[in-house]
Amino acid sequence: MPDDLAATLTGIRDLIAARDDLAVRTNWDVPDDVSEFNAAQDKLAARVPSLLAALDAVLEIHEEFDGQCSSCYDGYGDEAAWPCAELRAITTALTGTPQLSEDENHG
Repeated sequence: MPDDLAATLTGIRDLIAARDDLAVRTNWDVPDDVSEFNAAQDKLAARVPSLLAALDAVLEIHEEFDGQCSSCYDGYGDEAAWPCAELRAITTALTGTPQLSEDENHG
């Protein structure tokens, strides 16, 4: 993974951790802590458009054509079965449900 991408993802994870730390505080100074929590939420929300744009960019190059992914190839140089491993990984991460390729579904 490129260093700048790794740093961006680490920054987002750090924002999530900071927000979560605020959420579990047991002795809140309500006005100040709510303000701090809202600021943390705003910082996270500001990252959502770029994360969605990154996903859209990846998904845009992975298109189904006759049951194959138009961008991915298997170990034999043939187009990978649809949905490809990248699309399945993204879908699994977003939905929490493991995804199967068409070959695995009909295997």
